[in-house]
Amino acid sequence: MAEDVRERVLDSAAGLFAELGYDTATTEMIANAAGVGVADVTRLIGGKRDIYLAVMMRAYEQEQAVLLRAAASFTPDGPGVHRFLDEYLDFFVAHPQIAALWMQRRFQDASDIPLEATYTFPQLTLVGELAADAIKQDVDIELLLLTVVWCVHNFVQGGVPDRDGGRITADDPAMLARFRTHLHRLVEGMTGLSA
Repeated sequence: MAEDVRERVLDSAAGLFAELGYDTATTEMIANAAGVGVADVTRLIGGKRDIYLAVMMRAYEQEQAVLLRAAASFTPDGPGVHRFLDEYLDFFVAHPQIAALWMQRRFQDASDIPLEATYTFPQLTLVGELAADAIKQDVDIELLLLTVVWCVHNFVQGGVPDRDGGRITADDPAMLARFRTHLHRLVEGMTGLSA
């Protein structure tokens, strides 16, 4: 029972942190969204900082599982890089809230809580070492990987503007296919690899 409530609180908190940011969301908002009292939230998880750390740890663990699975079948060639990119993109299409959590951090949200050294840079190192043999020597691997991250997160969250002032999102199969091709070509251009 307590675990169900804890997960409900974390789900509610993740939604609020993704939409409003850590700095704006309050423990009261999280408790209300989860349908529990603030005292229950505090007893189960702790204060807002503890909740945020739990939300980000859960997001990291989900992303890390995908990266490790993709790494297990990675080959340092064009098809291997494409498969890896596809798994990464597909994860965030299925979990847009996780992209939103990381995008909030890019806007200096929760800047007093350092997470990048624990979560982001170890993942960049993992993928960078994996792909080192596939990438040309003159390419800044870290910035290439961050470019992929930024592109994927922004696409999943904001889509692509259309000519009528709206947005075409990742929910549109044609746009998703178009973006996937673009992502492949972007990385091919930087690495010299092709399918």
